[in-house]
Order: sequence, then structure tokens, then C-alpha cells
Amino acid sequence: MKRYQYSRPFRWSATVAGMLIAAGLGLASCSDNYEYEDKEPDFLGASIYDYLQQEGNFKTYLRLVDDLNYQQVLKLTGSKTVFPARDDAWQRFFDGGNPYGVTSYEQLTPAQKRSLLNASTINMAYLAYMLANTSDAENQSGEGTAVRRATQYSYLDSIQRCTDARQLEAPFWTKYSKKGVMLADNGDTYMVHFTPQHTAANKIPDEDMTLILGSRYSNQDVYINGSRVEQKDITCKNGYVHVVSDVLTPNSPMSYVINHNGQTDEFARLMERFSAPFYSSRQTDAVHQLYDGSDASHPLITDSIFVKRYFTESSPLDPADNDMTSYGLLYYDPADNSYSSMQDMGVMFVPTDRAMDEYINGGKGSYLKDAYGTWDNVPTQLLAMFVKNHQKKSFMSSLPSMWGSMNDESSFAMHVDKGDILKSYVCGNGIVYVTNKVYPPIDYQSVYASVMTNAKTKIMNWALQDRDMKFYLYLRSMENMYNLLVPTDKALENYRDPLSWAKGRSQREIWAFRYDDTKDQPVTADVYSVNDDGSKGEYKRTIEDAAILRNRLYDICDCHIIVGEKAEDGTMSGFVDDGSHHFYQSKGGSTIRVSGTGANMTVSGGGDIEQGMPAARQVSRYDADNGRCYVIDRMIHDPVNSVYANMQAHKEFSKFFELLNGNDMIFRIFEDDPEIKSIFSLNTTSSSGLGNVVSSFGNFQYTVFVPTNEAVDEAFAKDPTLHTWNEIAEQTDTKTQHQWALRLIRFLKYHFVDNSTYVDSQPFGTRTFETAARSNSGRFQKIDISSNGQNLSITDSKGNVAHVVKTAGLYNLQSRDIIVNSNDYRTATQLVSSSQSVIHLVDRALIPE
Repeated sequence: MKRYQYSRPFRWSATVAGMLIAAGLGLASCSDNYEYEDKEPDFLGASIYDYLQQEGNFKTYLRLVDDLNYQQVLKLTGSKTVFPARDDAWQRFFDGGNPYGVTSYEQLTPAQKRSLLNASTINMAYLAYMLANTSDAENQSGEGTAVRRATQYSYLDSIQRCTDARQLEAPFWTKYSKKGVMLADNGDTYMVHFTPQHTAANKIPDEDMTLILGSRYSNQDVYINGSRVEQKDITCKNGYVHVVSDVLTPNSPMSYVINHNGQTDEFARLMERFSAPFYSSRQTDAVHQLYDGSDASHPLITDSIFVKRYFTESSPLDPADNDMTSYGLLYYDPADNSYSSMQDMGVMFVPTDRAMDEYINGGKGSYLKDAYGTWDNVPTQLLAMFVKNHQKKSFMSSLPSMWGSMNDESSFAMHVDKGDILKSYVCGNGIVYVTNKVYPPIDYQSVYASVMTNAKTKIMNWALQDRDMKFYLYLRSMENMYNLLVPTDKALENYRDPLSWAKGRSQREIWAFRYDDTKDQPVTADVYSVNDDGSKGEYKRTIEDAAILRNRLYDICDCHIIVGEKAEDGTMSGFVDDGSHHFYQSKGGSTIRVSGTGANMTVSGGGDIEQGMPAARQVSRYDADNGRCYVIDRMIHDPVNSVYANMQAHKEFSKFFELLNGNDMIFRIFEDDPEIKSIFSLNTTSSSGLGNVVSSFGNFQYTVFVPTNEAVDEAFAKDPTLHTWNEIAEQTDTKTQHQWALRLIRFLKYHFVDNSTYVDSQPFGTRTFETAARSNSGRFQKIDISSNGQNLSITDSKGNVAHVVKTAGLYNLQSRDIIVNSNDYRTATQLVSSSQSVIHLVDRALIPE
């Protein structure tokens, strides 16, 4: 690379040429002797250098020009745009308003002088209104689209040795902690310009610009790096001069401002865990060629030259070419001066040290402290999610007036308020807003946040985060409120597999889920036989089939998620530990029984009650923006007994159960009637019921009211339209036989009701539910149910009222009809679907229309 040449042969500038063309348009004839062939036209005025000299109040700026031997450039050549500050601005600069810490011009180093001069110079002539204009590849005008452009400043103007202790403590920098490392800037350095043309074309409100600039904005003025242009469009023969109110320094990238503003040290330190010095052979060669020790301005540099970069989604490799995706990536590189384009740049919302401290020590981030103690111990993959969520890729789509509806880069509401902003900085590659709050990613806000960090819940974390099962997408919803019950890894060592338990005592298995993050498939399950007392027996095999493991874990997660309620004002209710209910329905449709409140809460599934197992107890609890997470010491199990199995097991259900079993002969006679079908069926197709299931059930929740044996007898004695299956079979008139069969089927199905309704402590008024019985018009007949908190009252179509018989084991009896992935359930390996229901013994039969 060639050295900078500070004097060049004279050539007409683009500015001069343009002015001469404009002047020549008025000529009526041409001549062999061109008037301006040997001299410049008088109307062009002075050169940039001469103008500054004549004004008399740019002495300090001209000292830069002279010291750097740049006067010939500003006198004779090129098309330049310069943004000088007057001497009074330089005095303010030396009085304490500069990043170099100098108090006089004499203290400036040659590198600093080059930086100051080149940062205020553009290698093209621009009137103020032209700064915002661009053109595309087809030379189409882009008026008002540009917000920044490259200055004359180059990384070669200032090569710095990084000896900053905090930087060199970052993981990929420690090898240079003794001697430091020579760093060059990453990419061209840009000035950011806000012009009336840009703000008007993009409809940016004045209030936005005032917040961005940190001072009152005038839509008639031009601002360079936040500094107002006091005098613009001074035309010289080799370019334009725009006088700025403050001395322009090289515009720092966002990463530098975040590291050095004095308020965001904690965030900066965490951000640096994703940066590294990258060796650059090209820049090393260029620096060695220029800095050869030939003069004081170019001292000898022989060190290797590095560039600071961050691991990003578009550049995920570390200096050794290792893929850092699993380590953690940012959206973009905040040290990249060239990030984005002339028309756009980035934005970062950076919380203060106080905001970071309050978050991890407060309610919403306390799970991080419980798991890791301090920010420093948070794993990089989790930390990257946090850091990058404070990045916005586009300044133009992140204007303050958009914050009310602005989403983060994962399309979730970010909830930034103008009152959150303490200070703003205009950087070369974006805007940094220092904020008094954090903006955690959706994963940190959601109910599963604490699961990600808990060393005792790795299996459930894997299941919830799995890209095939997608529970994390469901639990990210901020429009809902969830109770997430999370069994520990220890608890998941005692999973009573529902398929094997439903098949029969001799086939029962207990699975012990295991987690090993060194394996590509980290979750496996050791399978054990079951002893007569229900405890874990001998080891049988290990399951590594991901499809089977996901099938069971999906079922487990479905059972452990309970959707609560969210009021119109956004407040949450329906927490399962508040003591308001005893029964809650899970996402998968199963019912959880809860006892106690707060830390004394215990939970049981229908399967736990069915098997007489102890209830799960709460280990810890964490609040999130969309619910509450409870870590529990035992799994919750769904019931494995079907409606058929439960009714068969209790003699109190026997007469109604007998009627439900139907009559195969009658079903064959009326096989073309869609209503006269068996209540129970193996439902064999490509899948099947795991034993007999209720054929009218879908993947939903139901209530089954079973009249006592006495109530069945009473109903048949009082209602002449009801006939037993034997009576129907003995009837010789086919029409009468059909009528009787249809009436009996409707009577039986009238006791099967949509939704699971429990005898609970929570009273409710009359609610109407559909039954499985149809009317003559084909509609499902309805039934009314109410609760006084101690019992249910069921009112049938005739106005008769039945009540639950509260005999232990005969009400609130949970059932689960399971469909499996084989037409022979004995060979099935996976659950396909299931229907959850509750059975109540009632003192009166229900009569349909």
C-alpha cells in the first residue's frame, strides 16, 4: 500500500468543472480561444485553504493542515468537503471536551492530528442538501436516503496498542494481557449526518431527533455527529466548507462508547466475552509499510496488527476458525465501523450498571442469581441471548416514535419507553441509548426462563427447548399466563410409562430419563421392570430412539403446563398455589389436583391418585412476565385406566356399565344408522385404542355421570320409552326395535358431557354443556350443571336434578382413553392421542328429550 501523499499535481476539481459548465450554458457562441483555459474564473472565490485563512478564526484547524503538510491539497487539488470548527470551539475542546485528554494543541500527537483532520474531511464535494442523497447501481436517485458516509479517516491514521485491563481480561484476549495487542480500526470510519432532506423524506419527527441528539433539534439545520452546522454551503474552487459548532473527532463505533461512557461497564464486560482480536495480514503489511520509522509521524511498528471483532450470526468463527454458534453469537458486530449501509446503521439499548444489578438481584432475574451467583458465571450461550436482545439491526426501523409498537429481532414486543433513556450517543455505526432498565430476550421473560438455568432441570429444559416439540414457542406467548410445573432430573428417573402400565401388570415399566450433554442425543431412558409393590425392578434396556423419547416427553410436558388467566388490564391470576381451586386442567387436557398454598403446595396427577403415590412438593418457585414456574420433586402422572376399565372395576357402576356394553346383534342389524353404535370400541385402524375406549370421544376432556344401580332401575321403571338391550333384542317389529335402540343409545350418551367438571371448592352458577346425545334434529342435546362449592347439581332436559354421590373413589375419578400407533395395541410404542375424563356417581339418571 502506498503512503499518503500530502501534495498532488494540480487538476481541475469536479466542483470547478461543474461550475464552469453551469456558467457556459449561457454562451451563444464558441471560440477557439477558451477564456478559462489558462486561469480560474474569478467568480469561484478562494480555495478551501485560502477561505479558512482569510476568515481569521480557523487558526487551530489550519495548524492541523500545515503540520500535516496538507495545505497544497486544500489549496489546489481535488473535490473536498470539510467540516472545520472555529477557534472558540477548539478552546472548548481543549478545556475538557475531548476524548484524548489533552488541554492544548501542543499535546496532540501526530496520529491524533491526522485523526482530527481526516475525520472532518470527505473526499468529494457535497452541498449540505446533497449529503443525504445516494444513487443505486442503475444511477437512480435516492434523495434523502443517506444518513452517513465515509470520511477521509483511515485505520492507518491511528494504530493503537490496547493495554486496557478490562478488555484484556475477556476470554479471547488474556493471551495478550502482558504486552497488549496492536489494534487497527475495523472498517472505514463514517460521519453521521442528519439533514432536513433526510428527516423530511423519512418523516422523522422532531421529537425523535431531539432524543437522538440529546439536545433540541431544529429541522432547518444540519447535524454532523450530533454537532450542529453553524454555516453551510460555503463554496470554494475546490470544494465546500460547512462550519460545525464542535470539533469533529473520528466517530467511535458503538462498542467503544459502550465500553467507555462510564455508566455501562457491566454490560460492556459481558459483551466483550463475544469479542476477540483477529490477526489481519493485509493491515499488518500496510502498517509496516507506512510506519517504517522514517519520521516522527510514522514511528517504526513491527508488531502484528489485529482487528477487534465480535462473534455474530453472519461471522460465527473465532480467530482459530472454530464455529462459535454453540458458544453464543450476537446479531451484528458493534465494533464494525462499516456495519449496515449509507442509508442505515444499528441501534443498541444499553442498561446501566445499576439496572443490570437490580435485574439479577430482583424478582424477574433472580433465577440467574440462584443458578449462577453473578453475571460472570452465566453461560455464554445464555448470555449471548441477553446481550444481543439489546441490539436492533436497523436505526430507521427503531426510531423513538416507533418504540410503542417496536419488536425485538425475534418479533416479540420490546417495551422501550422514552422515559427509559438516560443518554444517547451518535456513533459511527449506530446509536447507543443508555437506559435505566434491561430488555431481556423473550426466553428470559417467559415462564421457562428459570428452567434454562437450573442444573437440576436439564431434561425438562431440553424438552421445552427442543425444535421438534416446540414448547418454547408456545410458552413465549406474553398474551397468556402459565403455571409451569417442572420435575427435577431426579424425579424423571421414576416415570411410569403409561403404555406399559395400561397394558397390564406384567408389562409395566418404569423409565429413568438421563441427560448427558456430551452426546449428540443428550436424553436417553433406562427401562426397568416393576415390582409387585410398584417400585423399580430389574434393568431391561436403554431407549435411545429420539422419536420414542420425544413422544413421552411431549406427553409429560403437556401434563405439566397449566394455562392460567390474564385479566384485561394485564394482571395475572389463576396461579395454582393461591388456594382458589383444587383441580386444574393441563394443556394436554389432564387434571391436576392441588392442595395447600405457597411453599406448602402439593400436586398430584390422576395417575398418582390412581396408584396411591405421594404428591409432588414444591422445591422452588420463580415468577416470570407470563406466569410462574414451580420446580417439583416428583413427576405428575396421568391416569392409565380408561373409562371402560374404571367402570368395570366398581360394582356401583355395574348396571349402567352393562347397558354401555350394548348388544352386538342390534348393532349389526342397524349398522347403517350412524347413531346406533357401540359406546366402547377398540377403534382399530392404523392406530387403535389401548383397550376399549369411548368411541365418541375425541382429543378433548369429558365428564361421565354414572347413575347408581338403583337410579338405573328407577329410570327404567318410570320411563316407558326406555328398554334394556334384551328387551330390544326380543322385539320382533323392526321399526319399534329401531326406535327403542335409538332411545337407549341417546339415554346412555346423554350422560357423556363435554368438558371435565369436578366437585371442587369453587362454586359457580348454572353452566350449559353439550352431551354426546343427539336430538331428532341432529343437534347435540344439552345439560345444565351448577356447583355450590361442595357438590354438583345436574339438571336434565325434563327438569330433573341429580347430585353427585360423594363416596370415596366413585366421584372425581379420573380416566384416560389412549390411542396408540398400532392397530394392535400390544405392539404399540407411541401415544397418538388421548381423551381425559372424570367419572361421577350420581343419584339420578338423566333423561334426554
